[in-house]
Amino acid sequence: MPTVTLDTSALPFEELLEPLKRKGFSVAVVTVTDRELSHPNYRPELQLLTSIPETAVWDETPWGVGLYGGTDDPRLERILEIISNRSFPKDRTNLTAPQRNQFRDALILYAHVREGRDIFVSDDLRAFINSDRRKVLEGEFGTRIMTRSEFVSEYLGDAAA
Repeated sequence: MPTVTLDTSALPFEELLEPLKRKGFSVAVVTVTDRELSHPNYRPELQLLTSIPETAVWDETPWGVGLYGGTDDPRLERILEIISNRSFPKDRTNLTAPQRNQFRDALILYAHVREGRDIFVSDDLRAFINSDRRKVLEGEFGTRIMTRSEFVSEYLGDAAA
């Protein structure tokens, strides 16, 4: 069964869930997305989806939400390096709002990669799509990164109408 992870920017996705289910896709969001979205219109949609636990990060992840583990997996740091063009600070105590958003973007993609999922759907052009970032991320992490419209066009076509 093909696995799809939705980034916050790909929501709302509710109208696509039935066509995806008919085609055998397993669709999920990461707990970062769930906690980021305070807009009540997103809540019903998220309840219908599988939730992938984010990797717990001190002073970022709420207690009891994240997946705790070792620190020997360099993939999160590598994702940050790629999406920030090697400019993300090593000291994370005083991140700016844009840096915190970029960190959360990395956490979402990292959870997708960590779980071995197939397709990451995001409309975050700056972090994942524009420049050569998409090719680098796809090549290094063995996943496919698509915008929402690319995904719908390739996998759902008329079924999404």
